[in-house]
Amino acid sequence: MVDKSITGELTPEDFVRAIADLMRPWKVPEGLLKEIAPRVTRAAVLRDTSIAVLEAVRREIEDPRYTRTDSPEMGFRSENKQDAEDLVHALNVVERVTAKSTFIASLVQSSQEFHSEQEALTETAEWELEDLDRLWIKKNKEAAEELVPLRQRAARLKKQCQKIIANPPGEDPRSGYRQRDVVCGALLLWLEHSTKRPTADRNSEFCRFASLLWEAITDDPRNMEYACRKLLGWLR
Repeated sequence: MVDKSITGELTPEDFVRAIADLMRPWKVPEGLLKEIAPRVTRAAVLRDTSIAVLEAVRREIEDPRYTRTDSPEMGFRSENKQDAEDLVHALNVVERVTAKSTFIASLVQSSQEFHSEQEALTETAEWELEDLDRLWIKKNKEAAEELVPLRQRAARLKKQCQKIIANPPGEDPRSGYRQRDVVCGALLLWLEHSTKRPTADRNSEFCRFASLLWEAITDDPRNMEYACRKLLGWLR
């Protein structure tokens, strides 16, 4: 774990320099290599490289993706499962209500088309009550048929929700997704600017580097060795 008695006294710029120092020896940035003239001194190259590395570390610490307070892009597994369960409950209600004859009748009764046809029918001299009954039955049948696609889509959505309930997508809050994000950022920074190979051995420079980066971002001193081992092991 990072010694709080030491890092607790570090300023933000001290963190930047301590993190950058762990990556030494640094790579000379490709853009800088193209600009180097034959007679440029070694000191000048080191100075410009140092400026580039320090700026890269500052950008990484200030990256807005580390300061987000919301859940990850896919959300949390528990929240996604609960949302799916709520949706299944709502779809069950839709399924029950739309299957009732009283619901279909209410649709017909509120239909302007039905009332227009009813009015046109009763204006004829030959209309009878049986004609109104046939119109009512016809409109109820049409309304029921129009509900079929809706009920089918609801059934498909319900199946999808049930699959999500059985195996929710997203992150587990206990999985340390924020630590993983920071370690991924640390690895990319290391590969871009350090000539050394990152390792996850006990107290390795890369693990100390990731721990310092985490503390600089979160103000939480934490040993990131496990997160480093997990990431590098996955990449092997």
